Amino acid sequence: MAAMRNPVNVALMQAHVGGSLILAVSNILQADKDYVINFDREVVDLSAAAMSLVGALAGVSGQTLIEALTSMNDEAEKIILKIGGKQFADQATSLVDSAKLTNPVILLPEVLAAMKSAAADNTPGDQIMAGMAYVVAKRFGHPTAPQLLNGTLKVDAMIPSVYKRITGSPSAMYMASTDEDVRKANVLYLPTSLDIVNITDRALIIHELTHAEEDLKHLPRRTSIPWNLRAGLIRRKPCT
Repeated sequence: MAAMRNPVNVALMQAHVGGSLILAVSNILQADKDYVINFDREVVDLSAAAMSLVGALAGVSGQTLIEALTSMNDEAEKIILKIGGKQFADQATSLVDSAKLTNPVILLPEVLAAMKSAAADNTPGDQIMAGMAYVVAKRFGHPTAPQLLNGTLKVDAMIPSVYKRITGSPSAMYMASTDEDVRKANVLYLPTSLDIVNITDRALIIHELTHAEEDLKHLPRRTSIPWNLRAGLIRRKPCT
């Protein structure tokens, strides 16, 4: 989809006669990738809380800086819990509590930004699991925390039965590359049964994030490699 937003690739497709059509990743513009990835991604409005923070810093709002930060945090917490809904209520609450108990504290607007950026799709499960991965990475100083925050690394979550059928793994996995139509590249796959309170689940997330870190180190210029060649370079096996 992203490739077909570029007229160069449309021309190549129209001129193609037979056999497999191979498009170089270098001909797929980052702006077009971002457009497709973020097509239905909700933008969270924290502008009112941010203005309160600015007013506190300027000394014109009548609020102290701590009061303004607390207001921002409270607003973000409401949004996170709303995203969790009934299905992920416990995990959303644990996510909020874990961010607050981390030393230093991870601000909830930051967690919310990672949830929106790193979620592979705009589903509640993806967002809660993306937030979980970010808080775990941030809490333990993992190098992939910035990639989760800016959306370079995505998180895809599925209910356990679907997860096992799609990935073939009962736990978690990182997919560095793929030439399949089902699984996605550069994605951390997590079952929705994971909980940030569970030390084993936190260790599993760190383990898979380390695979992602290795992939980012080994292929710093991955976007210049044609997808058909890139697909065979690195494959991670699911961890059991």
